[in-house]
Amino acid sequence: MLRLNNKGVRKTVRPSGHNITESFTEIKSGGSIPPNVFEEFFADDLLKFGNNAANDNYALGCKANGIKMHPARYPDSLPEFFINFLTTEFDIILDPFAGSNTTGAISEKLQRRWIAIEKVREYLDGSKFRFE
Repeated sequence: MLRLNNKGVRKTVRPSGHNITESFTEIKSGGSIPPNVFEEFFADDLLKFGNNAANDNYALGCKANGIKMHPARYPDSLPEFFINFLTTEFDIILDPFAGSNTTGAISEKLQRRWIAIEKVREYLDGSKFRFE
């Protein structure tokens, strides 16, 4: 948020539907929304991943082609952790709610076969940019 304020914010609608307006620069929260995990009170072995992929191939491809991005994308590191942990090369990964198909792209990167199921065609159309 601070970085956006310093660069100058342009009006836009985020994939989540959140409207970014000129008043964005008036927010004085000191940066991004704080996490909802009290790290000092709990074990150090929690999975923590940032989701800062606003300019990856998927997002840029969707923007350039006018395709609606999936509003609840997660970082590549999340499926990568579980695929490495739970499978071996050439296993088959099934993602019954594929969305933008992050799991399929990471499965392919890790030499797994994969099956993606998604009922929203536009999300699958956009997912092709993950494989370029």
